[in-house]
Amino acid sequence: MKQIIFVAALAGTLCGCDLKNNRIENTKELNREIKASQIKRVTNVQLVSSADEWGKKLRKLPKKH
Repeated sequence: MKQIIFVAALAGTLCGCDLKNNRIENTKELNREIKASQIKRVTNVQLVSSADEWGKKLRKLPKKH
């Protein structure tokens, strides 16, 4: 009886383990996401320049009446 319980517990433990080793792939994806979501320092000059470019693009759009 103890052997059956031991084998069942061992089988349950082994089934719960991830044997595919996806940790490396997940780490690379996670690093990319972290880098993409980091707060970036933006100067006033960069902000004004970006707003000017955005405004120029908006002016070129056709008007809807």
